[in-house]
Parts: sequence; C-alpha cells; structure tokens
Amino acid sequence: MAASAGDQLVELAVDEGAILQQQLDARQAKGDRERAVVLRLYNYFRIVLSFLLLIVFYEVPDQAFVGQFEPRWFQSIMSFYLLFNVATGFAVLVSAGQRFKSAGAIAFYTAIDIFCLTLSLYASGGVESGLGYLLVFSVAFGSVMLGGQMSALLPALATVNCIISEVYLHNTGAVLLFRNVIQEQENEERVQYLANHDDLTGLANRTNFNEILKAVIAPTSRTNRSMAILIAD
Repeated sequence: MAASAGDQLVELAVDEGAILQQQLDARQAKGDRERAVVLRLYNYFRIVLSFLLLIVFYEVPDQAFVGQFEPRWFQSIMSFYLLFNVATGFAVLVSAGQRFKSAGAIAFYTAIDIFCLTLSLYASGGVESGLGYLLVFSVAFGSVMLGGQMSALLPALATVNCIISEVYLHNTGAVLLFRNVIQEQENEERVQYLANHDDLTGLANRTNFNEILKAVIAPTSRTNRSMAILIAD
C-alpha cells in the first residue's frame, strides 16, 4: 500500500515536471517566433534604409545630406551595407533553424549596423548630417532584442565610435581649413605679383612703372618742383 502511494507520488511529480517543461518549451518557441518576426521587419527596414540613402547620394543633385565629406567612402560603405542587409535578410527569411536568428546573430547584425552607420556618419560630415538618429535606432533595437549586459555594451560601442569619428573629423577639417587658407594666401600673392611683373622675365611691367611714377610725381606737384624721366635703351 505504501509502495503504491509512493509510486503514484513519483508519477505525479514526473507528470508535473513534464507539463512544466512543455510549458517552458512552448514559451520558448513562441518567443523565438516573435523574435524572428521582429528581426525580419528590422531587416526590411535596413534594406530600405540603405537603398534610400544610396538613391539620395546618386540621384539628388546638390544635396548636402549624405556623403558630402568623403563621397567615395560613403559609396563603398553603403554599397557593402546594402549587400550585407540583403544577404542577412534572405538568410533569416529562408532559414528554418535559429542559426541566423539567435542572440549572437542579432548582436553581430547590430555591431555591423553600428560600424557602417558610424562610418557613413563620418563620410557625411559628422553629427550635423542627422545620420546619428539612425544609429540611435539601431542601438535601441539591439538593446531591446538582446537585453542583459549587451543592452549596455551596444550604446557604449556606438558612443565610442561616434566620439572617435568626430575627433578625427574635426582634426582633419582643421588641417584642411589651414591648408586652404595658406593656399588662398599664396594664390593672392601670386596674382598680385603677376599684376606688377612680367611672367617671363620677372621684371616690373608697365602697371608697376605707372604706379611708381605716380608715387614720384605726387610730391613734386605739391612743392612745385620739376622732375625728369631718363629712358635708356
């Protein structure tokens, strides 16, 4: 009798454990399905975003929104970003397993987003271009999907990349501005020299002679003195 009661308790405990495991598996499967749906929608967003940025870069004349600082960089980065988004979107869509939908895969996608958008931000002239808002959205997506410590790591990674980009951008811009000022000053001096000297011989030309003559005549007109010009050939 006691053995029979003990067996029933064991069977009941096993049944409860099996039911609990089934509930956990069902909840995990539901979470995986929801995550896959959100990931597919996010991939569609990334594809459309990179495609639209390339359209703006190629088709909108005189735009100062994307690729204004380093056009070649922006073209290469955004082309790679578009191809990467198409490839990952296709993999997520057709994959039956969790290989392309796991937390590690999402972290990898978000890291690529951060690096590509940061480089695009640099190539477009920095935070003034407005592309930083896209970076914020990508970081928010990765933090929500991953949670835990990764939710703090992704913003830190994006912040460090943006700081490095801005520091390098402004230092490079200062150097370029200094070079432009020096070049403009040299060009002005060259123009002034050519206006008063012969380009071939380097001797003073007629314009220079007339200016010197006017400067010499001006004092004599005030003092009633005479002057003479000696021309030797």
